[in-house]
Amino acid sequence: MVITVLVGTLYAPVFIGLVHDWYKDPDYSHGPFVPLLSGYILYRKRGKLAAAPVHPTWLGLIVILGSLGLLFLGNLAAEYFISRISLLGTIVGIILYVRGGKQLQSLAFPLAFLLLMIPLPTIVYDQIIFPMQLVTSRLVTGTLENVQLFPIMREGNLLITGRYSVEVVQACSGVRSLMTLLALALGYGYLMEGRPAIRIMLACSVFPLAIFGNALRVCSQVMLAYYLGASVTEGLWHSLLGLIGFSSAAGLLPVVHEILRRGIHTKRGLRLGVSI
Repeated sequence: MVITVLVGTLYAPVFIGLVHDWYKDPDYSHGPFVPLLSGYILYRKRGKLAAAPVHPTWLGLIVILGSLGLLFLGNLAAEYFISRISLLGTIVGIILYVRGGKQLQSLAFPLAFLLLMIPLPTIVYDQIIFPMQLVTSRLVTGTLENVQLFPIMREGNLLITGRYSVEVVQACSGVRSLMTLLALALGYGYLMEGRPAIRIMLACSVFPLAIFGNALRVCSQVMLAYYLGASVTEGLWHSLLGLIGFSSAAGLLPVVHEILRRGIHTKRGLRLGVSI
């Protein structure tokens, strides 16, 4: 209880800033659901945790001190990412110090999952955005050129039709849906699939799914702008198309899961057939 109060006091500003980002940054609107899902996983594992041996270790104290050092450096340099990572480090250290390594091993996934609630550093975020803008622009252009509904050309991230131009800006890069889909895929994979290989493949499928959903949204925007005017690509229509694009990508997760499950099952069956 005392440890909880001390950690809560030390990290109250960090947590308040984190909650602020969840509600102000659309890319991390999934943030509040991450600790909730981690808590649910902990609840499901309560029996395994109770049965795991308790072997407290002084290594946890070293991890706690190192994490508090990160908190100090993060506050000193106004680097929020470091301060927030130190929160998870402190939690890991406390578990090691109080409960031991076996207990920490049982909590590995729900603790690692909490990383998804922390916004990425700007330098990393920017490295993801630009390639996704280019991929989306090229995919949309190629798709619309193939269907030949109207002339279209691309200049960088600007899609030019005979009537209007649509720019694939940072907000339209697909990063927003990528981060949410990644959290969704990891949570879904952990709860619905026991095989690590399929879990990893499900997580990797998030990247093409996010690009697909975003390209679908941008394609729809370009077509609406061409036929109905640029005004329909803003406001309610913009939000609605974003929801449709994300829902399409998220809805494909169970489909990908089933394909992977059947593929591995078939591969095993073929191996058994050969061995017989």
